[in-house]
Amino acid sequence: MKRTRATVRKRSWVDHVMNETSVRNALLMFNVMFALQTGLDLAIVSGGAALPEGLSYASYAHRGAYPLVVTALLAGVFAILAQLYLNGPVMRALMIGWVAQNVALVASSMLRLDLYVDVYGPTHMRFAAFVWMGLVAVGLALMIWQLWRGLTARWLFEINGLALAVVLYGMCFVNISGIVARDQLARTDGFVWYVCELGEGALPAIYEAKRFEYLSECYGSYWGTLSRSVPSDWREWGVRNARIAAYLERNLKGAPG
Repeated sequence: MKRTRATVRKRSWVDHVMNETSVRNALLMFNVMFALQTGLDLAIVSGGAALPEGLSYASYAHRGAYPLVVTALLAGVFAILAQLYLNGPVMRALMIGWVAQNVALVASSMLRLDLYVDVYGPTHMRFAAFVWMGLVAVGLALMIWQLWRGLTARWLFEINGLALAVVLYGMCFVNISGIVARDQLARTDGFVWYVCELGEGALPAIYEAKRFEYLSECYGSYWGTLSRSVPSDWREWGVRNARIAAYLERNLKGAPG
């Protein structure tokens, strides 16, 4: 009687849409496509290639930044599912090479966004986009390490969850409005209306820039009470708003009343 080899794993729904051959062909095609995309980005960003007529560098940067990150996220999902079929060093090398190109793709997205911010200035959304892109890049880099070391998918999810928690917790201590306001106030073409919408977090930047006209223009007679506002209960207290309140209390005398 012929003995059959026991299956290593149970079949799952992934087996209905993927197999080793399809994954190998996809990785070969993806590596070529992403290499072309990375090459074009390098040629354009470095200034060696011309953009299509009517397309500015700012528009090029803005249009491409976010779709490229979505592409990298979808690639990450595919890479996780396809790990079931990475049999042999060649398949593993193809996957590592492709994920590395995705890291380069995210880096290109961040460079595009940086070019756009350099022209139009930062906003809350653009700051958040930088942080999000950084997290995606870290996640992909960790996937390369996972593939290289032969670690489990569970390890990958846990370490990415830890990275997300660290970043979200760290953002609690960052006055994003202040960072955005400082950049906008340093520009001759800064958006006054946007600085006005940043709230009390922008006040330290206004004080430092000695642009006191913004106080009345943005806040009217209300600005003087902002530094004295206190949380109504402990749930409204935070390190960020406490630091802002302390700064305003120290510097209130230097501003016009």
